Amino acid sequence: MRKIESMNKIIPTLILSAACFFPFIGCSVAQEADEDHSSLEVVDDIHFSVISNTALTFDWTGTADHISYGTDPDDLSHRVNAEQPAFLPVDSPWVSPPGPYWEAKLTGLMENTVYYYKVGQSGKRHKFKTPPSPGEAGFKVCLTSDIHDRSAECVAMFYQIALLKPDLVITTGDVTGAGPGGQDEVVSRFHDAMLWSQEAAWMPAWGNHDWEYEDIDDLRTAKGRFDIPNPGTMSDAPEVSCCSEDWGWFDYGNTRFISYPEPYTSTTWEEWKSQVTPVFSDAQHDPNIKFIVTFGHRSSYTSIYRRSPGNTRIRTVLNELRTSHSKYVLDLSGHNHQYERYQIDNGMTYIVNSPTGSYFHEGWQEPEKPSNCAYRVIHYGILVLEFSDNAIKGELHCSVHCMKSDDRDYMPLEEDVCDEPGEVIDSFIINHTE
Repeated sequence: MRKIESMNKIIPTLILSAACFFPFIGCSVAQEADEDHSSLEVVDDIHFSVISNTALTFDWTGTADHISYGTDPDDLSHRVNAEQPAFLPVDSPWVSPPGPYWEAKLTGLMENTVYYYKVGQSGKRHKFKTPPSPGEAGFKVCLTSDIHDRSAECVAMFYQIALLKPDLVITTGDVTGAGPGGQDEVVSRFHDAMLWSQEAAWMPAWGNHDWEYEDIDDLRTAKGRFDIPNPGTMSDAPEVSCCSEDWGWFDYGNTRFISYPEPYTSTTWEEWKSQVTPVFSDAQHDPNIKFIVTFGHRSSYTSIYRRSPGNTRIRTVLNELRTSHSKYVLDLSGHNHQYERYQIDNGMTYIVNSPTGSYFHEGWQEPEKPSNCAYRVIHYGILVLEFSDNAIKGELHCSVHCMKSDDRDYMPLEEDVCDEPGEVIDSFIINHTE
């Protein structure tokens, strides 16, 4: 099997050694146009979230304290002064990078419209597109998961996502990289993500690596760097990051996307179900919504060693929601560091998303895949979802090959299923049915 050497030498080297000059990244140390050469404006970690059809929130770090935007690339006359978000920086019991951290809420935007923007006085100009009007289709989503290792594979997969030009990037948990790698990994993660995060909305759910390593990190890192739409609060969430933004939901064209929280205790998901049922019901009765999609970290179905057959608690909750909501057709998860697609008799599709740069922990529980598992593979890949008027088309695109590791926890278990990044190694269609 051809290994990753060529990709390792070309793509990651370009990105890691010359990131500030790479055409996708606007992270540069920018010079203030109106001040002398001794005054420098620093901008990094730029990304944005969808809040509604007419509102987005931008987050970044650095000395720039505003964002300018407009529909004419030569006339960025709208300006929003940023505010420093809650939670960050942190000085106990662990210490986060000092920032400064900024958040700017852009409201009153036009639907389905391309805007141009720059962060700060003389930042690089980029563009974003607001969500489609209710009921409209024709958008693309890329999936990431378990991006807590800053490996060459991770950066190469970020580059691959940038080339796919998605409208949204959904991360199904383990977002920041601090647990267990430390706070320096957070800076690297958000910097590297700018390959795509300056022009595609970034919509995350939290994972165990985002809150369980309490001496290194907690959810203040994640909640301080994202604005979660329609945020929900779990009563058993860690007090240090209380309150809100444990889960959320947003509409994008003809689809309602709903995240689910981490299992802080054994009752978290039952509480979430009681909170989220009205959100499901509203979408079920909304003629503009064709699909309901959930995303979170823990997987309902898996067939890997020691984790088979998946988390039965979240599986029960999600299947019960499917029973009374026919538009609910797809769940996206991560956590298990491989790709699996399950087609359930009740009409649901469950996907365990492959990791974005984190290595493969374990092999399969049994040589034969479960009868309700339509496809499974241990290989890096980018899951791409395209939403049309009446269908969701999914493709798993081959990504870079895994490099060998001497660490026994990351044995080289990769399966020989593709040769070149971009090859389609799994595909499926979910049709809309009333």
